[in-house]
Amino acid sequence: MKLIDMRERKCGRLTPLDYVGKGKWRCVCSCGNETIVHGVYLRSGHTQSCGCFHKEQSSQASLIDIQGKRFGRFTVLYRAGTAKRWQSTWLCRCDCGQDVVVLGMNLRAGRTKSCGCFGQDQRSMRAKDASGKTFGRLKAVYRVKNPKGIIGGRWLCQCSCGKTTAVLYKRLVNGNTKSCGCLNERKGVESPHYHPEMDDDDRTNRRLIPGYKEWTKAVYVRDDYTCQVCNHRGGNLISHHLDGYHWAKEKRILLSNGATMCTKCHKAFHKVFGTHNNERAQFILFKASYEVDAQRTLYA
Repeated sequence: MKLIDMRERKCGRLTPLDYVGKGKWRCVCSCGNETIVHGVYLRSGHTQSCGCFHKEQSSQASLIDIQGKRFGRFTVLYRAGTAKRWQSTWLCRCDCGQDVVVLGMNLRAGRTKSCGCFGQDQRSMRAKDASGKTFGRLKAVYRVKNPKGIIGGRWLCQCSCGKTTAVLYKRLVNGNTKSCGCLNERKGVESPHYHPEMDDDDRTNRRLIPGYKEWTKAVYVRDDYTCQVCNHRGGNLISHHLDGYHWAKEKRILLSNGATMCTKCHKAFHKVFGTHNNERAQFILFKASYEVDAQRTLYA
């Protein structure tokens, strides 16, 4: 069968470049894409593009007309064209006077509300004048320059203790920062964390005694960072007191009074025996019952 030369012949949006065999031609579309099309389809007009024509038609059919509508600070003027994935773009005029091309889907979803001036106004609002105002123990003196990457007004404040510190305006207004740090340094009844309903024994039991961190690490090292119940190595571990921390005060940092447990086994232990007045015998019983359950599961 004689080959019909299709090179450089315009077929809709397609222009055949060269023959690739089996009656097919490599073509370039007016949109810039290349595609392989059978010569019969080119001559009959069955295929006239790489597929872009159909997508444009579908896009036109599903186009939501938003011309003249308002979204945030934008007023839509007219359709600007089509972006990637055949998404419609619109030329919008911001209330500040600047024209910006925006995706229609971003306008409708509320993801784009201005040319950027809205965010600037918000940052400006956070930097309101606080000079002379008092926030807790702090009195704002004057505004200071922000370090790179910090957004919002920062004010140099004089604390009632005499120290000065720079604080973000929003933290002053929200009450997140009330002092230069001296509030957290107060102890006893004056401490902001003081609980009047607790007795002295409760407060003593909640404190970590000197050498506690070193004891915790020594227990891990001795047990090779392995749970002494399920034998799982690594992960989230706990240094468990065999004789309870609350009552066996003289054994709190004795290496022989500790055992490494994973968090799962540790929670299961205290769920069975409670969290106070625990004893070594309870740990031995818990470990033995775990081994029995493991053997039953193995031979089931």
